[in-house]
Amino acid sequence: MLKDMHRGQHALMSAEDALEIILLLEENGIEVYVDGGWGVDALLGRQTRRHEDLDIAVPHTHVPKLRALLTARGFQEMPRPDTWECNFVLGDARGRWVDVHAYVLDDEGHHAYGVAYEARHLTGSGTIAGHPVKCPPPDVMVAFHTGYAVDENDYQDTKALCERFGIPLPKEYDRFKTGGSVRIVTERKKDYLPLLLLGDEQESRIDRYLERGTLFALYDGDLKCVCAVTDEGGGTLEIQNLATDERYQRQGYASLLIEHVAGHYKGRFRKIILGTGDVPGTLAFYERRGFVKTHRLKDYFTEHYDHPIIEEGVLLTDKVYLERNLNIKVV
Repeated sequence: MLKDMHRGQHALMSAEDALEIILLLEENGIEVYVDGGWGVDALLGRQTRRHEDLDIAVPHTHVPKLRALLTARGFQEMPRPDTWECNFVLGDARGRWVDVHAYVLDDEGHHAYGVAYEARHLTGSGTIAGHPVKCPPPDVMVAFHTGYAVDENDYQDTKALCERFGIPLPKEYDRFKTGGSVRIVTERKKDYLPLLLLGDEQESRIDRYLERGTLFALYDGDLKCVCAVTDEGGGTLEIQNLATDERYQRQGYASLLIEHVAGHYKGRFRKIILGTGDVPGTLAFYERRGFVKTHRLKDYFTEHYDHPIIEEGVLLTDKVYLERNLNIKVV
């Protein structure tokens, strides 16, 4: 049943799917402005990360036609605690979600009802898969990424917009611009076991690579993040474990440590590989750091671990491998 789906289980919204929905609505006279993650990528003119849904802003008067069009194509309303007539999510059997934000403007273009858009918020343009779309302009999109508990995705989106369009990065993102210091641990590596177990839950598995590998530890005041790397021969490194203290997750420390490791080995190795669970959020994180999927090992987690491994509500089965060319700089 569609109504049994939750955010950890639905599919990703590809550029093709997003464009299909946008064109359907526009061709039927609905005024559509792309917001959220796809709005950022539309302004940048390229897809920078995977997206869980498509955020759109539409006039409130267009909502009945929008519902009818999408319902006719198998979409249903997905229950959420914050659902109301001007903010709701529609999903279909393929797991595609459309997050609808409806608004009403007064005669002077100011917010009158619904989601708090104003006319000046709806003056931008961009492209998705080469097709022009309407969206908030860059300065407004940056402003929309403030005033709430921002995370690393927000930081990466906002940083990309600010760098592209010459906009100052909002101060609330200062905490993501961490410097920190990275140490290579050569003794008493098992002292880091509590943190390593966040990245790999079985100690016997950690024992297989910890001593033969290189352990990097990122400190920013106290210990924030660790990364265990092994030399697999042929110019290939493998990240065996990457873990951030739960108190400091989604603050950019893992990204910083990956870039340090990549810089440390650049010129001596060709690529870094890693294997992880088939979890959309985790895969999206690594893809943003320049990794691309190469292959998967079927049933790896069920066959090699002595207990079920669950991440973001997903029971892990296959191990997905990704790699990154060390000659490519990721920003």
